[in-house]
Amino acid sequence: MNPNAFDLKLSDFESLGEFDKAGLESTKLALQRAKRSFDEGRIPIAGAAVYMDAEDKLTTVTVGNNGRIPAPGTESIGYPTDHGETAAIREVEDVSTWDWSRVVFTTTLSPCIMCNRTLSYLYTLGLNKIVIAEAKTYPGTKDLLKKLRGMTLVELTNPGGVKMMQAFARTYPWDWAADIGEVPPTDLTFVESVRNSKKLQKQLISEVMTGQGQHSTDYAASVVDPKGSLIAKAGDQRGKHGENPTYSAPMIAMGKAGSSVNLRECVLVFAARNVSGPVGIAEFGHSSLGACELFRPAAVLSNVGLDAELRGALEKAHMRSE
Repeated sequence: MNPNAFDLKLSDFESLGEFDKAGLESTKLALQRAKRSFDEGRIPIAGAAVYMDAEDKLTTVTVGNNGRIPAPGTESIGYPTDHGETAAIREVEDVSTWDWSRVVFTTTLSPCIMCNRTLSYLYTLGLNKIVIAEAKTYPGTKDLLKKLRGMTLVELTNPGGVKMMQAFARTYPWDWAADIGEVPPTDLTFVESVRNSKKLQKQLISEVMTGQGQHSTDYAASVVDPKGSLIAKAGDQRGKHGENPTYSAPMIAMGKAGSSVNLRECVLVFAARNVSGPVGIAEFGHSSLGACELFRPAAVLSNVGLDAELRGALEKAHMRSE
């Protein structure tokens, strides 16, 4: 597929200045990946990042696509916290190795709050050039990106991107609604049991910490389904990936829970060893907070105190579920 297959022109990216070619390339790659997903019957949302060095050489940092619907021929149960943006960023082995001030990141659809939190973390590493190929189908939280000082946000209404996204949403309305956390819960019986039982709370926290590190600060998370079954567990892996926010424990656990689970019916357990609290967004994870704000688990249980900012954000997200 050539760069013009989606009617892209270098002039579309003139506000990026010297990085216009990087913007064109990242947008081409993202739309190509979205088209591949669409052709496979998957959600056609993708992200891509391109780095430009001082000699104008372009290097692809990453390309990734929405993972809610598994790729054909795989045994995956889907990875719902992989949106186009977070999937692409999760593919970056070590985010600390790139000069993000020389990177252009493109998403094919306006980012949700989970992806916004993730991109905003990269902003603290220097990312200040983002392209949205189309924001017509879903407005998302692009206005939050606009408020970031020094951010250049290119907003396109790419006809090919719009056509793919609207066709998918029309054909697979449940998958689209689930991808943005809009499938209402139907069974909250177990959640109420957890809220009313200290013994059950301690049991769930003990289960998530089992098998995690014994001698150092260690964050872990699990997802418990409406039947009380622990369906996913993860330890924090950010230290192995240059503090990549998509490797925070709750983010991984919610991804591993799979796409058939409605997180709005589940309990998210977040636990820490050798931490007295209060724990904030940095420890919980920027991507993890965004995932909670988007998918709104029915309850978040922790063995440590949460600071006012994190607790307030989680409570606000929960209120949206009522």
